[in-house]
Amino acid sequence: MNFYSQFELAASGSYCTLGLHPWFLENYDLNLDILKKYAHLPNVLGIGECGLDKDCLTDFETQKSVFKQQILLAKVLNKPLILHCVKSYDAVLRMLNEIKFKQIVIFHGFNKKATLAKQLVQQGFHLSFGASLLTNPIKMKQVLNSIPLKAIFLETDDAKIDIEAIYLQAALLLNISLQDLILHIQNNFEKAFKINLQE
Repeated sequence: MNFYSQFELAASGSYCTLGLHPWFLENYDLNLDILKKYAHLPNVLGIGECGLDKDCLTDFETQKSVFKQQILLAKVLNKPLILHCVKSYDAVLRMLNEIKFKQIVIFHGFNKKATLAKQLVQQGFHLSFGASLLTNPIKMKQVLNSIPLKAIFLETDDAKIDIEAIYLQAALLLNISLQDLILHIQNNFEKAFKINLQE
């Protein structure tokens, strides 16, 4: 579960991520302070969604300032970043490099070309795939098969789709069994977020 506001809900103890999404940066100073208050909790597995979006109405310099503070927070806490990135890959990569961010980075909702996917994975980043697997299967088959399974995550985001449909489609596009795919994604999740789902 991801929260981009009401960060106090993290105190419930359920696994979640917290982040200031570039679409929703009203009162970001206050919300950033609240984010910092709860981000250290052990059930808060990562910081995000956060990132940059050149298609949204939020001032881009404001986006960069808030994103930088969240990168630094994730670095201090040694937690992964879950990124929202629209038409901003160069800027996002530049900021991560400038801050020397070495923790796990997951680009969520990835639906770009295989060339970009391979470039990102070669730099150590992970990619999460969702509804695009169903809406653009020919393109996404090429993307999925261009990167190693250890770099892949699956999601529904806010699409009204069961996660089972995403897993079934991904297994089909990768030409592997559903059970093998589940084991790979579970392993990726446990390594990225340093938890054991069997406990």
